[in-house]
Amino acid sequence: MRKEIISIRILFTIVLAWAIFFGSALQASGASKKERIIELMKISGVYDLVEAERVDRKERAQAVREMSKKESQSRFTTVPEQYWGIEQKAYEDLERALKPFDFSTDEYVSKWAEFYGEELTVSDIEEILKYYKSKIGKKDLAAQLNATVRWNKYRVEGYEMALKKATREYNTKLSEFTKRHIQNTQAQPR
Repeated sequence: MRKEIISIRILFTIVLAWAIFFGSALQASGASKKERIIELMKISGVYDLVEAERVDRKERAQAVREMSKKESQSRFTTVPEQYWGIEQKAYEDLERALKPFDFSTDEYVSKWAEFYGEELTVSDIEEILKYYKSKIGKKDLAAQLNATVRWNKYRVEGYEMALKKATREYNTKLSEFTKRHIQNTQAQPR
């Protein structure tokens, strides 16, 4: 009985050591794999495209707000203080409508690396990197970049439609408030 307990403890210790060793090795290869995939994304230009699109979207949304503010200020010489609270709420609604299209470059890269890496080993990724660093690989990357830019333009059109709709709703909310304010101001005895 005592020998069996000792044997079980030894077996348990060996299994635990094996699990810790190979678990650490798998984690290290996972990090290495992810790093290689990110390198591949950078070589292929995908990383830069994602970052440029993210920045462009934020700038366009802010431009809509600034344009609407300037329009309101030019149309109405006196705007009650509560207008800006309505404007802030309407802008928050606009941001919320566009939130599904907002992502950080690192979030995109991390998720893409996860999906991409599911079917590939570190060795596979090394071979792909070697290919993309070759003459034909560079030519392939140029063709991919051209197709990606065109595809991205096509995809952004969907965002543009969402932005236009959200902007219309934003402007409608502000216009409704402004009309009510003008009516209330005109209705007040002088």
